[in-house]
Amino acid sequence: MLKLQRQIRHITRVAFWMRLLLIVLLVVMVGSQCADACPGCKNALSENDPQHAQMVRGYFWSILFMMAMPFAIAGTFGTFFYLEIRRKRSTEQAEDSLG
Repeated sequence: MLKLQRQIRHITRVAFWMRLLLIVLLVVMVGSQCADACPGCKNALSENDPQHAQMVRGYFWSILFMMAMPFAIAGTFGTFFYLEIRRKRSTEQAEDSLG
């Protein structure tokens, strides 16, 4: 009975994360239509038009954020799975010591 309850909890947890992932993907797909930028235009703007200095600074920061995103995403997922594995191992050890 305990094993069945554990499996049901696991299935509901997986279903929750799948729904959350689906919502995040939908938000990203809807929001991606608005994000049109050309980081290569930065040099042309800075050389030809000094009035667009703020725009050039904005391109600089957007490039930095784009470069940091893969590492942030990989670090987040890596940390999440590491903590899940640790929690699972500690639960198994606690069950073994009781049983």
